[in-house]
Amino acid sequence: MKQYKRFFAFGCSFTKYAWPTWANIIARDTGLPLQNWGHTGAGNVYIHHKMVEAKIKESINNDDLVIVNWSSWHREDRIDVNGDWKSGGNVFQNRFFDKKFIKNHWSIHNDVVKNATAIISGNDAIKPTYQSHMLDYENIIIYPEPQEPELNITLQHQYPYFLNALPEKKIFYSGDQTYFNKVTTSYDPHPDILGHLGHVKQIYNDLGWKLKDQTIDYYNIMQERIGKRLPPRLSDHSLLFKRIAKIYSPEDF
Repeated sequence: MKQYKRFFAFGCSFTKYAWPTWANIIARDTGLPLQNWGHTGAGNVYIHHKMVEAKIKESINNDDLVIVNWSSWHREDRIDVNGDWKSGGNVFQNRFFDKKFIKNHWSIHNDVVKNATAIISGNDAIKPTYQSHMLDYENIIIYPEPQEPELNITLQHQYPYFLNALPEKKIFYSGDQTYFNKVTTSYDPHPDILGHLGHVKQIYNDLGWKLKDQTIDYYNIMQERIGKRLPPRLSDHSLLFKRIAKIYSPEDF
């Protein structure tokens, strides 16, 4: 493993969440100081902008470990009149954008072009040490019913010039996801700690690194402790964050 000096992580809630993510696990395992630029609900436009911002502010260079987990392609990221990001996830379930906005401004073409451009431009701004995608960006993007014929647009047929420019497609590994032994299945789709640990194992395997046994043990214990104290049903996600904060502080992640 190269002797990096800092660790920068970029992504959405798959990168920074109520419990430890792959970013926290790698930081603990390597001992590198972490700057986690992930944000819940963020799309790839947000991620691209934050990569540029971090490069300018932090002078990111070849001595830094940079890992990105790109988000889904049906998200909307905008800066409001106060300079705050409005990133609420899926545009069709987004509290910041109503049906009128979707009718007047959303299109599958916009999704494809803005996301492909954001990912390619992000790679031009900073060369990531490793990057993956929250999910496969082709053919499984979720759109509202009823579906229109234009929703069959794909990169291969309508925008083939993006294909060779996009980075290698590595999908977030979710094979070890248990939803805290099925406790959160009904109300939270995010990878649990074991899910993130599995993704780290994939990253390390691809990079030729070895994950420390004590790191694996640490997060297995955390998974068990949190899982035992999570409610079987939860409608308010702010309560989820508060519940976990009583068990582990972010400093322990």
